[in-house]
Amino acid sequence: MNLPPIYFATILAVLVSFLGALDGIIVRILTNELHPFLIVFYRSVFGLIIIIPIFINNRKVFNSSYKYLHFLRAFLKICALTSFFLAIQSVVLSDVTAITFITPILIILGSICFLKELPNRKHLVSAFIGFLGILIILKPGQNVVPFAIYWAVLGAILSAVIQLILKKMSSKDSSKTLVAWNLLCTVPIAFIPACFFWVIPTFSMLILLSLQGLIGVLNM
Repeated sequence: MNLPPIYFATILAVLVSFLGALDGIIVRILTNELHPFLIVFYRSVFGLIIIIPIFINNRKVFNSSYKYLHFLRAFLKICALTSFFLAIQSVVLSDVTAITFITPILIILGSICFLKELPNRKHLVSAFIGFLGILIILKPGQNVVPFAIYWAVLGAILSAVIQLILKKMSSKDSSKTLVAWNLLCTVPIAFIPACFFWVIPTFSMLILLSLQGLIGVLNM
């Protein structure tokens, strides 16, 4: 497609939002039976299975300039996903989704502080409109804020940190390398807390978890 980079990036961002919404619905179903730590582990395993053909056909995918950062990113990703899943388990899904809108605002602030990028007026206006949208959905002051909503806030903050790290890493590592290393690091780390809540999923759960693994890979 002969699209300007900003248009192509926007299309991808919209696609990620759509897949994220679908992921949230699946998580809402799964958290009735599975602990969030287990969901993170199983989705990572299925994601790893999906990208194994990349390893077989392209061994150069392991060449990375940021090996230690991959482990940090994987750990933060586990924390972010678990936080979101804990929130989805207890809070109305629309409220959790509204909280995720904080992430782009935090990314703008982070890009100014750490990446030395200067946003233009459109970025600032969009961030302000997004913040107003959050207030409209959550209606602060009119309802008692459940504690679980703070899990979503933590997840949004961690997601912003991850995106800023990815921005740096993508300057030297390819997207395939970033995806492969992320899943290779996530699976063993996520297995540790998952052991304490171990449950064998039913066949229908496995279908949803495998779909989550696909969504996770596509999102990355």
